[in-house]
Amino acid sequence: AHCLVICMHDGYQFHAYCNR
Repeated sequence: AHCLVICMHDGYQFHAYCNR
């Protein structure tokens, strides 16, 4: 669940990594 936090913190690039 901490992945969501990183996605929001970093922005878009991490969002793609999280979704993958």
